[in-house]
Parts: sequence; C-alpha cells; structure tokens
Amino acid sequence: MILAYIAGPFTALLPDGAPDLPRIEINIRAAEDVARIIITRSERIACLVPHSIGRYFAEGPGSPDYWYAATMEMANRCDCAMMAPGWERSSGSKREKARMEQIGRPVFTDVDELIRWVER
Repeated sequence: MILAYIAGPFTALLPDGAPDLPRIEINIRAAEDVARIIITRSERIACLVPHSIGRYFAEGPGSPDYWYAATMEMANRCDCAMMAPGWERSSGSKREKARMEQIGRPVFTDVDELIRWVER
C-alpha cells in the first residue's frame, strides 16, 4: 500500500492575528475531501491528512514551529504527496512540496495522475 501525504492550507488568521477557526475548518475539510476521493478511487492508497490530526490544536498545544516540524516529519515518511486545492497560497504546503521533491518523492496535483502512478 502507498502512503500519500495530503498537503494543503491549514492556517487562517483573523485581522487581529487570532486563528480564524471557521476558515481553518474549511481548510481541514478540503484536505479530507481529497483523501476521501483518493480512497474511494483506490484502496491501494492510504492517506495521511495532518489537518485532521491537528484539527483541535489551532490554538495549542504546540507552537507553529512544532507543527511545521511535526508535519514535515510525517511527510518524510510518506511515499508521495498529493497537493490539495489552495496549496499554492500556503507557505507550509510549499515547504512540504519542496521537501518531498528534495527527497525524491513524487508530488501530485491531480488525483488521476496519482492513481495512474500507483497502478503502474
């Protein structure tokens, strides 16, 4: 089984710098939707959705630096990355994509492309 890391935006802030919890939940659900589509289409792919792991930690525990390091370690252990919509606006997602490319893991922006890679 292939382990796919789902990368996409998580953080959202209000104008005062506080976490925008409704927007964060939208980001989490978008990443989960990508995983749901993948799993529906192929039972040969397990999805790691770090958004779901940190769903209730938007206000702590763990600093942003902790979460960046933790999610990077999760990505390091995956076979590939699937970029969720909006990843281009996310500094964390850009770092995850760069890391996966640095360690020679494929990065996908299209589910069909990921499925073809797994089925080859």
